[in-house]
Amino acid sequence: LKLTLVHANVMLKRSIAQLLRPSNVASQQLSVQRKGALTVASICSTRSTKQFPSSNRTYSSGKTPQLSKPGRNEDKRKPKVTLKKPGTPSRFKPRSLHVSIDVPPEKRLRASQVKPLTLQRYHKAVLELDDWCLKQRFSLGPKKTDNSITKFLHSMCESGRSLTDARSVVYGFILLRCSSDKPERFLLPQAKDALKGWATRFPVHSRAGLDLRVWDVIAWKCFEQGNVTTAAGILLQGDTYMRPSELLRVTRGAVLMPSKAKSRSWGIVIDPIEYNVPTKTGEFDDCVLLDSPGREDLAVVLKFLLKQCKASSDRLFGGLTLATYNSDISQACGILGLERLRLTAHMLRHSGPSHDSYHKVRSLDAIQQRGRWKALSSMNRYRKPGRMLILHQMVPEQVWASASMARRNLIREFSKPFRQ
Repeated sequence: LKLTLVHANVMLKRSIAQLLRPSNVASQQLSVQRKGALTVASICSTRSTKQFPSSNRTYSSGKTPQLSKPGRNEDKRKPKVTLKKPGTPSRFKPRSLHVSIDVPPEKRLRASQVKPLTLQRYHKAVLELDDWCLKQRFSLGPKKTDNSITKFLHSMCESGRSLTDARSVVYGFILLRCSSDKPERFLLPQAKDALKGWATRFPVHSRAGLDLRVWDVIAWKCFEQGNVTTAAGILLQGDTYMRPSELLRVTRGAVLMPSKAKSRSWGIVIDPIEYNVPTKTGEFDDCVLLDSPGREDLAVVLKFLLKQCKASSDRLFGGLTLATYNSDISQACGILGLERLRLTAHMLRHSGPSHDSYHKVRSLDAIQQRGRWKALSSMNRYRKPGRMLILHQMVPEQVWASASMARRNLIREFSKPFRQ
């Protein structure tokens, strides 16, 4: 009887549990639905608070729902990706690597260091080498290039060609044709040794300068002929040691005016980096001041040129070209009887240092810094004034006698606009 009662009690509990099981599932589903409704409400509330951050809404219950922090397993919201609108400019400006001469693609940046005229000279020299090797049946292969170019240099030397043409062949072939992993200084060693032997056996005359007093007479003659900008260029180039191309590129914005706090002298910034045109040595923003002892009056010439320019990008010498510059100098030399000297505008770069070294206006270190020469060997010509003195013997006496008067006349004419 006891066993029967125990068994009946167990069966009753199981039946009651089976009857109550569907209600538990329904309650669980109800709780899930409530939780889902709360999460939807919380999401809606967060969106509304983000769109209207300054609003203080109260719900029917009188309380704002508390937002729960996202758990570790929940996905965090990804940051917004802002798409670029069509037509907006890019951060980086495209650059062109175009070169005037066809060069290997990997050498376009290297060829950008060379001036266009030099590239043209290199190109012609290499084409001449190709024609000569074709006629002589010499190979320009990787193993025979150095030997063939050396033979071509011997042929050029025997035919009376200049050393400049020979150097154009060697360095033009390295730039336009050679594609090697080795540095350029290790390429074509036999041809480079041949160039050194050429320079030793048949040396080139050094470029001698001329006393600046002779150039003052030439400048005054140019002024009388109506070439005012040429006369101003002669005076400034002789004092600043600038190259002719550098002088003709000077703009109004590159002129430095005197200031008590910075400098009391006028100055010129040579080839500013804004114009992307470097000097012959690849430098930018070189500076030279008009502070030479005894030549401080040249500031009047710079002020005269500055007054004629309006915009900062206007060139001081206007449309004066290098060909016109040299032509005016040659015309003035012909009138003065100096045609035997064959003076050019580039000789002014050497005349200023030669004058200052001979008359001890500056030391050799100061001359090197002012002329921006990197190699000490470039200063040897200024330690030996013999070549300059030989040229002085070809200058007529009347030119020397009128030198001081010519300079005074130039300064008086250039300062007239400021006296009125």
